[in-house]
Order: sequence, then structure tokens, then C-alpha cells
Amino acid sequence: MGSSTSSTKAGTYRVNVTQARERAEVTGGAASTINTAERLTLNINEDTQGTGRISSLVVDFTVGMTATQQAQTLQDAFNQRNLDLSATLEDNKLVIRHNQYGDDYRIDITSDRAAGDSGFTSITSSDTGVDLKGTINGVTAEAYGDTLVGRDGYSFEGLRVQVTDGFLGEAGQIRLNDGLGSSFSKILDSFVGFGGVIGDKIQSFDSKISRFEEQMSRVTERATRMEERLRQQFVNLEVTLGRLNATGNYLNAQLAALPGVQLSRRN
Repeated sequence: MGSSTSSTKAGTYRVNVTQARERAEVTGGAASTINTAERLTLNINEDTQGTGRISSLVVDFTVGMTATQQAQTLQDAFNQRNLDLSATLEDNKLVIRHNQYGDDYRIDITSDRAAGDSGFTSITSSDTGVDLKGTINGVTAEAYGDTLVGRDGYSFEGLRVQVTDGFLGEAGQIRLNDGLGSSFSKILDSFVGFGGVIGDKIQSFDSKISRFEEQMSRVTERATRMEERLRQQFVNLEVTLGRLNATGNYLNAQLAALPGVQLSRRN
């Protein structure tokens, strides 16, 4: 599947995939039921091309655990740590693979036994993913995930070709015609594309809307604070009024209890 931009010229372009995109994947030897307790140590690097972002974990296999249970135990450990890995049993071998493609990802697995029942050994098994590589008309293309993109400065600038994972070799030719539809698309891009007339207007309106929303938010906050303050004042008044009523009732009771007051009432 392919697409182009207003910078792409009409023409026929050959696409060749020189390196298929792959995931980091480590496969052990034949797995069997655990006869002697075994511990696997895994290091998962998700930034091998940068400073490194390594997650380490230890997974224990207990005596009597079948190969299927070993795979499930590994998967449970990955899920608990939110690691984007899969553990499966394929041809009676444990396979641990990263779910993301590319050379940013690396897996290292080591058993604490020289030859463990899991199929792994004390010699570390490792694998690093592979990025997609290819050419367009013999010129090395940019690669973004599963897509090859034509380089700037060439007639195929902006041409995007999505490549099926695992595909390697000549992908065929892409022919672009600069017909009425293409011309209309380029004109439309000038209006609605990045930096286009309509795009600029939309961005301006978005900025105004954002400012209005901020003003409304500030007004709402002030109104909320004023409401809380008035509510608190009203509560305080009610409390004060209650205390005054209680004081008045107390004074009336004390006055009623005075001897002089009682005599005047009898007279």
C-alpha cells in the first residue's frame, strides 16, 4: 500500500526491500518437565540505540512443571511487569519474543543450570530486532516502522510504501499519474494541508477558543470561591444566631427564677 504528497512527481518507481523488519526473538532447546528446580534471568532492553532502558526479571520453574506451564509462568511474569513480550511453546521449544519490531529491542535469557529442562542453558541466549531497510529507484529510503518513505530532493520525495512484515526483495513498481485527480489533490493540500489557508484559519480559531475557555475557567473558579465564601458566612451567621437564641433563653430562665419576678407575677 502506498501514498504520496504534493511534492511527489508523476513517474514509475521501483521499490526494493533490502532488510525485512523483525522482532527480537529467543528460542530455547527442546523443553521438558522440570526435574531439577531452575531459574531463568531475563534482561529486556527497549532502547538499544539510545541510553538503554533495561528491565530485569527472574522466573523460577519448580519441579514437575511441564513445558506448557513454563510458557504460562513466563507470560504471567511479563504481564505482571507490564512488559510487551510473549512467551509461547512452539515445536516443544520455549519462544520469547518482543511484540514490537525494530533494533531498539533486545532480549537476553540465561538459565542457572548448565543445561536446564526449559531448553535454556547457562550460556546467555540473545537476540535484537531488525529495522526495515529498502530503496526507491535505487536510492536508500527513510524507514518509519513498516513504511519506506522517499527522500527529499528526489522526484519520489514523500512517496510512502507500506511493507508487509517479513517481506524481503523486489516489491515491484509504483506508477503515479499527474492527472486531474492528482492536481486537485495538490490544490486541496494547499488549502487544508499543514500550513494551508484553511489550516491557518482553523489554528487561529482554535487559539481563540482556547483563550475563551481559559477565561471561562477563571471566571468559574472565582464564582466557585465566592459561592464557598458566602456559604461559609451564612453558616457562621446561623451558628451565631443559634448561640444568641440559646443565650436569650438562658437569661429568660434566670430572670424567671428570681424571687422578685415570681412575686410580681402572683400580684
